[in-house]
Amino acid sequence: MSLPLSVILKDLDGIPSNIIEILSSLKLNSPVFSGISKADLNHLVSRVLKLARSPKEYNKWCGTVLIQVLSSNYDILASDGVALLSQLFKNLEDYNGTIDVKILLVTVDAINAVCKHIRGKPTLTREILTPRLSTIIGLYIEKLQFHPVVIIKSLLTIMKHHPTTFRPYGNKLASRLITLINLPGFETFPQILQDTIYQTLATLPVIEKSEPEATWDSNVKILIKQLKSVVLIYQEFLNFNDDGE
Repeated sequence: MSLPLSVILKDLDGIPSNIIEILSSLKLNSPVFSGISKADLNHLVSRVLKLARSPKEYNKWCGTVLIQVLSSNYDILASDGVALLSQLFKNLEDYNGTIDVKILLVTVDAINAVCKHIRGKPTLTREILTPRLSTIIGLYIEKLQFHPVVIIKSLLTIMKHHPTTFRPYGNKLASRLITLINLPGFETFPQILQDTIYQTLATLPVIEKSEPEATWDSNVKILIKQLKSVVLIYQEFLNFNDDGE
């Protein structure tokens, strides 16, 4: 059963004590939005943004997950999508290693959710998402070291959906990924991280304007040259003369 809007607004005015019930009450097609006035909708978004701006990590977390839930509502995206994304960008920009990583993860999840709900809606894509994709890509690359798996996977999703916009950032991302591969002990990194890095490097050629296959082939040869010392270990088991290339 959904909480009444009056109860939700009151709880969001301080430190939320019923966040799970509130999140459930604000899900897509919730009766809370049935007949809601513009003033009440603005009030709700305002309370959520206030929480997301809070210096208190719990309040910020609550505000951010609420943004993620509200982003499934087309009317809210149309009227407040820019404000919601702007606050998420600010939180991500301000993130550093002294802040709980949960804030980083929920912020990235919320940005990804907003992008997902906008895709496929031409007007929102043109007016909200497309002009801000560069900001998202830049921030993700900047914060990559704080949680590589989640951020690299997010970048990979953007790359697949928006290859043209991603093109100017391809070399920068490739450089970051190769730097990770060259770190001492990379082979001890979690397998999911290694696989995500390899998958992303293998996908990067799709953003090339022309001859992506040639770019992919060239990148593979470069990586093999960098790993030459490792490959040569197998010369006792393989006859390299049979395959000069």
